[in-house]
Amino acid sequence: MKVRKRKNRKKMVYAYSKPAPFVGIVVVVVVTALVYSYLVYSCQVLGDDIKRMERQQIDLKNRYVNEEYRWTEAKSPANIDAALKRHNIVMTWPTASQVVHLNSPTVDKHNIASLDSTLLRGSRLAGTVMND
Repeated sequence: MKVRKRKNRKKMVYAYSKPAPFVGIVVVVVVTALVYSYLVYSCQVLGDDIKRMERQQIDLKNRYVNEEYRWTEAKSPANIDAALKRHNIVMTWPTASQVVHLNSPTVDKHNIASLDSTLLRGSRLAGTVMND
């Protein structure tokens, strides 16, 4: 007759082991959920920043329009005369002999080339100079 060996109860493990593929799937799902949550939060923060900057842009545009209107009003001849009187400044328009008219010179390639060669001769450099 065979003697039956008793199992060592100390070495027996009473646990349910999860299969490796199931654990891998759970880990992938959790990581994907965390990444998705981070992306949603980041997009919400960026959206809030964009809304705040758009409101700031509208405010700045309104301020610009207001200042432009105030400047246009301030430089009108009537307001300039009023400001001069307010500061006790007496000014008159210049006479025809006091006005100097400046003509814009005509620019052509020949004048530019001669100017370039004159500058090079004056600086004692030969050819094109490049900065490092």
